[in-house]
Amino acid sequence: MDLTAIVTPTQNAAQADLTTTSNGSIVLIAGDTITVNEGSNFNNKAISAGLTGNILLQVLTNDIHLNTSAAVISDFGHITLIAPNDINQGLNANIRTTNGSIDLQTTSGAITMNDQSMITTGDDKGNIRLFARGDIQLGGLDAGTGNVSLISSNSRILDHGDHYKDIIARNLRMNAKIVIGQNLNPLDIDIDHITAVSTDGIFLNETDGLTVTNVGPVTVNRVESNELSTIVSDAEQSDLSTSSGAIIVEVALGDIYLTEGSDFDSKSIEAKSSGNVFLHAITGNILIDSAIDGGVGNISIVANVNISQSGTGDIYTTGSGTIELEAGNRISMSDDATTTTENQNIRYLATAESITLGGLYAGSAGVSLIAGKTIFDGGDSDQEITAVDLRITAGTGVGINTDLLEINIDNFTASATSGGIFIEELDDVIVTSVGPLNVNRVQGGFSSSIPDFEIKSSNLSNNQDQIPPLRALRGGRAALYPQNLKHN
Repeated sequence: MDLTAIVTPTQNAAQADLTTTSNGSIVLIAGDTITVNEGSNFNNKAISAGLTGNILLQVLTNDIHLNTSAAVISDFGHITLIAPNDINQGLNANIRTTNGSIDLQTTSGAITMNDQSMITTGDDKGNIRLFARGDIQLGGLDAGTGNVSLISSNSRILDHGDHYKDIIARNLRMNAKIVIGQNLNPLDIDIDHITAVSTDGIFLNETDGLTVTNVGPVTVNRVESNELSTIVSDAEQSDLSTSSGAIIVEVALGDIYLTEGSDFDSKSIEAKSSGNVFLHAITGNILIDSAIDGGVGNISIVANVNISQSGTGDIYTTGSGTIELEAGNRISMSDDATTTTENQNIRYLATAESITLGGLYAGSAGVSLIAGKTIFDGGDSDQEITAVDLRITAGTGVGINTDLLEINIDNFTASATSGGIFIEELDDVIVTSVGPLNVNRVQGGFSSSIPDFEIKSSNLSNNQDQIPPLRALRGGRAALYPQNLKHN
């Protein structure tokens, strides 16, 4: 009898990834580090939940590493990654859902995205939330028409490269203990509404129109161990605000619109302490409907087209800060809008068109106004100009014969053409040489001096065959020195 057994090998084919279909969820909780690799099928789907299946990756100690091409994908469900230390997202290790939300949180570490990695909820309304105690370094976030909330409770929110735009969303809420963006490497964003708060600075480059307002609450669905989700919400937040750093915002296309947030503090931008402010609409307008507070720093507002200040759009700074507004076309202040420094210079330049004034207050310093056409009185709620020195250059006129500019200054010079010069001074005034008057242009968080040079030869001049009207009130004296008058 032959008792020899025959053994036939049975082979199981290679298998890769964690995959479900038909609304199946994936929950992976580990006591230590989770490392996710791309499988041998090279399908760029290391973890994939079909249809509305949710995904939870959670470690109780250490980190989560998504290595190169190890993507985490749910068709329509929610995705949550939680780690005590770091979450690292490698090259092409994208995290993606459509309509669901995405929630990443580290309680003591950082969130680091490779420059060529994405977190996306598609073109629908899914929100994205990243919370880290350490740095948040961004590859690309795309929430479509949804919202994004970023919180670095003890560190920075940074651009980690330029392969993708850092943030695409409808509404953006950011809060960082130290800084948001950097002066030489700002965050590249494409959003509609924004609020951001940090200590040492906010640096942003926006693709098109941007509104500073209130955003929130921003909610996401956090996946729990039972595969179900609970709501996590970041409270409503308003304004762009720093404790000691600069606020730098540049918009490539479209307008910058500053509005009052839900905190009702009457400010849209606040750079406390020594922070500088720079707003730049490279091709558009800047509309100021809520105040800009420069702390003790400098304020520069530059628009390719128009700048408008409503009655609630005051601009002010203290200490050594100067203020300058520069528009390619027109600057318009409402009657009760004011711009104020603490004895430092103010400069308004409207290259092609007019300047309409509310109230400018420079204390013991100077004011420089340059307009392509006429400088108008915007109303009688405020004295148009209060300063020691005043320098005006207008392509057409300074005031009009039925509405004189009301000023309270000591020394001034003005130049105009066919529109004439119409000034009403509160008390004593001397027409003499004024300048140069310097203001500090803010660039990249720092400032450099911009002078408006002295006018000596034509301190009050126009090309009409008449002496420009000058009226001194309250018994004051209007001193018109002959060498300072010129008629063309």
